Amino acid sequence: NSVRGPVYGLFALVGIYTYNRYMKGWNYRKVIVVSNVASAATTLASLIIVTRLNVRMGIPDTVFVLILAACRSMTLQWTRMPFRVLFMYLCPLGMEATMYSLLKGTSDLGNSASDSLGAFLLDYLRCRPSGTLAEDAAFENLPMAIIVTACCGLFAALLLIPLIPGAPPNCRLAGKDAEVAQNSLLSRLFETSPTPVAGKLLQDSQKPRTYGVLDQQGRTSLEDGLK
Repeated sequence: NSVRGPVYGLFALVGIYTYNRYMKGWNYRKVIVVSNVASAATTLASLIIVTRLNVRMGIPDTVFVLILAACRSMTLQWTRMPFRVLFMYLCPLGMEATMYSLLKGTSDLGNSASDSLGAFLLDYLRCRPSGTLAEDAAFENLPMAIIVTACCGLFAALLLIPLIPGAPPNCRLAGKDAEVAQNSLLSRLFETSPTPVAGKLLQDSQKPRTYGVLDQQGRTSLEDGLK
């Protein structure tokens, strides 16, 4: 674990670099499909160590685990980067901190849900190791769990494709003062007409403000009243 952590962090940077170098010109849909296919392939590669194929190939478990960690970290950045860029362009002006909090919260919620579903799947497949010796039967259905995990990622990506714009990540999807929630499902359900609150507040904050006081000539600015 002392080596796996630095390797994971290093290849996260490699994933960001390779995305910026080779994938930033692709459209959102292509990036999502390619990154999720690569992530599923990395997940399926776990079958090699589960079936002990790496030992027959002469690759020690420690080396293969580090290779998997590096590939997993890199493909994870590929899957996350297009959504980060997409939300950055869709974020209303002045709402950047709120958008980041929503992203972090939904990411943590998704991770918690996937962990719970993964635990349920392992229990359903009777993968219940207790740490005792000679419990090979507890891992008999583990390859099936790995295959299901990889397929779920691809299935989720396919469901997202119709909701993702076909534009490249380096262009703005909405105008500067556009309301990104306009005609959304929620606004149509409640028949609301959202207004760009954040943009309006920012525009109001940039206007010069004067504070009136009364004198003999009527209402004047605060500066004139203090002289």
